[in-house]
Amino acid sequence: MKTASNIRFFLSVALLIAPILLSIGCDRLVLPPLPDGVPEGASYDRRNRLWVIRKDNRELAFYANGKPAYAGELKGGRREGPWNSYAPDGKTVTTSGEYRNGRRDGTWVHRDDSGRLYVKIGYSAEPSDPVLSAVSGETGNENGPFERYYPDGRIELTGEYRAGRFDGFFRRYGRTGRIEYEGRYSGGQKEGLWKIYDRSGSLIREERYQNGELEGEFRIFRDGRTVFETVYAKGKEIGPRLNVDSES
Repeated sequence: MKTASNIRFFLSVALLIAPILLSIGCDRLVLPPLPDGVPEGASYDRRNRLWVIRKDNRELAFYANGKPAYAGELKGGRREGPWNSYAPDGKTVTTSGEYRNGRRDGTWVHRDDSGRLYVKIGYSAEPSDPVLSAVSGETGNENGPFERYYPDGRIELTGEYRAGRFDGFFRRYGRTGRIEYEGRYSGGQKEGLWKIYDRSGSLIREERYQNGELEGEFRIFRDGRTVFETVYAKGKEIGPRLNVDSES
């Protein structure tokens, strides 16, 4: 009897809240009003909260304020030639580059909403990582130089991509322009010798990697001298440790 009364109770609660849940679901399906300046026939991209229209071999997108979000040419239904993305003001270019056969090609430049340079990345058709490309058609074929900048325009990080992953020599600079660390990536993982520096530019640590894990000698320096040394294998310290008295 108690079980039957519990069932009746839950059914009554479900009947009460069902209309509320349905109304919430219906509200989510309601399209926002078409902003002024957006062409008739534009469809709403809920994920990116943009109005998008493809017409006359062009693809245009608009923010909720009616300002342009991005624009570019189409060829055979695929993106082709120069494309630009814009900040919410509809004027400041935040991303610029070219497509070839629907994939990014050449150097792409990214800026913040105020127009300050942020990142430069190179692209080419091959090599391309099929897994990364399956996640997004905008990734997986990053190839060549990579640069990231501080808001004042000074370089922060330099390196290289291959098939959408870090691959090559990387170097990071502090805001003073001095090197903070440098080393090599292979297939997105740290490989070989990496060096770390303090704010004055002095070497303070050396690490060695294999397949992204610490492997081999690990050293810490002070005033140009080794003050600590150990050995790693597959990311785990195996020693022996060498500690040197800083006063000696």
